[in-house]
Amino acid sequence: MADEHERAPNPPYVPFSAFKTLLLDLRGHLPTKVDRSVLRTGRSGSVANGLQTGLRFLGLITADDSPTQRLRDVTAADEGQMLLTLKTVLDEAYGGAIKLDELKDMTRQHFETKFNSLAAPG
Repeated sequence: MADEHERAPNPPYVPFSAFKTLLLDLRGHLPTKVDRSVLRTGRSGSVANGLQTGLRFLGLITADDSPTQRLRDVTAADEGQMLLTLKTVLDEAYGGAIKLDELKDMTRQHFETKFNSLAAPG
């Protein structure tokens, strides 16, 4: 059982274009740690923070910034397959709370309510 003080990771709040660009950059060379030195390259600190949170939430890096097999799979694929693999990662991470196929029909308020329900309390 999880410690009562242990928090679930928060869902990412970062522009998808920044996330996709990072994944494409990592395709050429996946380092042993995807830490702030990697995330800050060409990005603001706030975007780097959002990317780090997002990578952890999606199970793409561990708490110590090591890439997971899931990240290796995403970055090893060609761009088209990478996006399909990433769709699976997103579907699993959001646990059905936000269905990607329904995003185009959601109002902003509906999306925000769903998104905020995923955040860890506190």
